[in-house]
Amino acid sequence: MALRSTPHTRLFGRAVGLSSPMGFALSLALALFIHSAVAHAAPTSKPVRMASTSLSRNTANLVSDDARWDSRFGGVENSGVFVLLWAPDGSLYAGGVVAPGSSRSAVYHWDGASWQPVGFGFDGGVYCMAFDAQGRLVVGGDFASADGSLARNIARWDGSHWSELGGGVDATVRALTRGPDGALYVGGDFSHAGNVVAPHIARWTATGWTAIGSGLPGFVSAIAFDYRGTLHVGGGFAYTDPQGFTSFRGVARWDGATWSYVGLIAPTTSLAFGRLGEFYAGGAFGSYLGPGGQFVQINGIARWDGTNWLPVGGGVEASVTPRVRALAVAQDNSLLVAGSFESAGGQSFRNIASWNGTAPAAYIIVTLNPLNMSLSE
Repeated sequence: MALRSTPHTRLFGRAVGLSSPMGFALSLALALFIHSAVAHAAPTSKPVRMASTSLSRNTANLVSDDARWDSRFGGVENSGVFVLLWAPDGSLYAGGVVAPGSSRSAVYHWDGASWQPVGFGFDGGVYCMAFDAQGRLVVGGDFASADGSLARNIARWDGSHWSELGGGVDATVRALTRGPDGALYVGGDFSHAGNVVAPHIARWTATGWTAIGSGLPGFVSAIAFDYRGTLHVGGGFAYTDPQGFTSFRGVARWDGATWSYVGLIAPTTSLAFGRLGEFYAGGAFGSYLGPGGQFVQINGIARWDGTNWLPVGGGVEASVTPRVRALAVAQDNSLLVAGSFESAGGQSFRNIASWNGTAPAAYIIVTLNPLNMSLSE
């Protein structure tokens, strides 16, 4: 994600780590959400410190020792929030999962005073959201119905009801992004989008679904476009090496005609492009086979230099496998990193940190009025 000047603020959070909804470190998205939402209610340029904290009712409530957390946003009645999205009109949507058998919605809208359910609910989780070219909300996840009607893993809101988008897709949707061409790009575990064979990645326009090449040989969990508009995806893509062993690559690029892999990095869960063209990938990887057949230790986060994946400030560490689940690039080009980790670059940071190109930092100071900026993919 990158910051750009617009009349409103938009936050799109990436949902991964689906087997453990509450394990996903939403500190980054929620901190940005609280700061931005407060500014919408009462514009201010007062710096706000972002910090990891516990979540109550799945949104941030007032923390007794830091009054800069705002309690006015209450909570949403589901089992976990996975994604936050600012609408073109500046309003906020939240998506997540509901308890089995629950009648509660998986999508909520903040009306300025309280969270309101969007529709009557889903029978599964919502993990990603985007607005189509007509400004309609589209959500993806792991569900079979919405508002009691068939909606296979992807649905669109018309202002009154949810409906299946183009016949749906046949397995979980993990990533959803509107591209520079106005089309929706959808990634996940599926093999078909509607009646179109589209392994793990598909494109939706007003005329329907289209495959992107021959698709990809594994799940897609992240979608990003570089400044040229070139499509990049992260996930886990199986391939057979020269010795006949099956392994996985984590990043692929579409040049408009063919797919190619970007280096030999392991499966990834998040991607981000810097303001100067830097390309970052996050995941649960520890090392990869780099130049000259030497293993390079990258610890959860890496930067592509055009030829090889390189470590970023020593990466992140944890007592168990560290995992980077979300990446965002701030206006000053510093990289915000969130996930499941205990330290970064040898310093103690719990689940969220910032990399400025020199050293990791625990807190980010935001001094811009969010009414004059946006976070977008």
